[in-house]
Amino acid sequence: SQRRVRAESCLSMGICLESDSKSAPAQCPCSGSDSKAHVPAEPKRNGESNCAKKVDGRLNKPDEEWEAILNPMQFNILRLGGTDPKHMTVAKGGYDDLEDQGSYFCAGCGSLVYTSEMKFDCGCGWPGFWDCVPLAVCELPDRDGQRVEIVCSMCTGHLGHVFRGEGYENPPPNERHCVNSSALKFAAQR
Repeated sequence: SQRRVRAESCLSMGICLESDSKSAPAQCPCSGSDSKAHVPAEPKRNGESNCAKKVDGRLNKPDEEWEAILNPMQFNILRLGGTDPKHMTVAKGGYDDLEDQGSYFCAGCGSLVYTSEMKFDCGCGWPGFWDCVPLAVCELPDRDGQRVEIVCSMCTGHLGHVFRGEGYENPPPNERHCVNSSALKFAAQR
C-alpha cells in the first residue's frame, strides 16, 4: 500500500517525514493503521493533472542546511535549478533506463513523488513519468517564461519540467514529467 511505501521512506531517511520533530523511525505514525498522514490524496479521475498548484514547503530548509546534507550535484539540481547531463543511465548513477519496480522519492526530503508504474521511455534522455503521486509535485512557471517547472511540494526542490499535449499514448493525464535523476532516490519494490 502507499502507506507502507511512505513508512519505508521514513525508515530510509532515518526520520518521520510527517512529524515536525526528528522522530525516531520506530515511532513513525505512517506505519500505524490509524495514520493517514502520508497517504497521498486521491488522484483526479477526469484526466486533469495531479500536480499541486501551491507548494506545501513544510520540509524546506535554509540553503546552509541543504548544503550539509546534499551532495554537490543534488544541491545544484534541487536547490539551484540545474540540469543533469542527458542519458544518466543506471551505469552512470541515473535512472533514465531503469525498469525495476519500485518508488521514486525526492532526494532532498524523501517524499514519495513517483512510482515505477508512472515511468515510461519517452526518449528525451531523462527519466520520464506520465503522472505524479497526487499533490506530491507542484508546477510553477519556469524562469525562461516558456516551460513549466516541477518542484517537490514538500521541500520546493527542483525536479525538472512537465510537458503536455505531446501525443504520447499513456493513460490520462498523459503528461511528460522530465525529471533529473539527481533529484530522485529509488527504492526497489520488495
